[in-house]
Amino acid sequence: ETYLSVNVGGTANMLELAKAAHASFYYMSTCSVSGDHLRTGGGAEFTEQNYDIGQIWEENIYVKSKFLAEGLVLKAAEEGLDVKIFRLGRLVGRASDGVFQRNPESNVFYLILNAFRQLGALPARSAAEKVDLMPIDICVRQVLALKDCEDRIYHIMHSKPPIFFDVLKAVAPETVVVDDAAFAQLLAEKAPCMSKELSALVMDHWHRSKTNPPAITVTNELTQEHLRQVGFSQEIPAPEQILSAF
Repeated sequence: ETYLSVNVGGTANMLELAKAAHASFYYMSTCSVSGDHLRTGGGAEFTEQNYDIGQIWEENIYVKSKFLAEGLVLKAAEEGLDVKIFRLGRLVGRASDGVFQRNPESNVFYLILNAFRQLGALPARSAAEKVDLMPIDICVRQVLALKDCEDRIYHIMHSKPPIFFDVLKAVAPETVVVDDAAFAQLLAEKAPCMSKELSALVMDHWHRSKTNPPAITVTNELTQEHLRQVGFSQEIPAPEQILSAF
């Protein structure tokens, strides 16, 4: 109820304010509105030109709230309001110094990394997964660089994301990759010593990677082209730098 009240109701209120003030409206959304799976099965790409491609968006309340809010923003655009939607990727520490948010324990990615760090291993099927990492300061600079460009939607995400193994090695250098049987044994041994939250997160991640991996791929080629056109060329540092606070 709170998610919908703030993310959807709050967006509706701000849109009314923008209309009354004859102001441009810049909406910070999330790349997660892509969902992971289509209702009809199969795979798909989710680009800056997409909104509803038949993806499942209702299951996660945060994704649901942002998807519905985007719908309000796009409707306002059809009615003549000048809008831009910036779908943000996975925000991590600043590129300049690695400083991360003040309440990391509320960040699911932070918790998942810590769960795998405590285990000291990754299952082989997860090791090569691409992991979007977007330093918060580079995110801000990209948004500012794109705010006057002609397109309506942009994906602010890592264009060449590292693999999960390299990400975890950045915060836990002793990490090893093991097969499913060895990982299951490791979980059985160490999960009882972990917090319930961390053990649940790592088990859920492993279960999903085995039985229901994402089938929708988010791309940002159009955003990258616009960034090149405006002369933005800042590279995203290696995971060791932007995850130093993890």
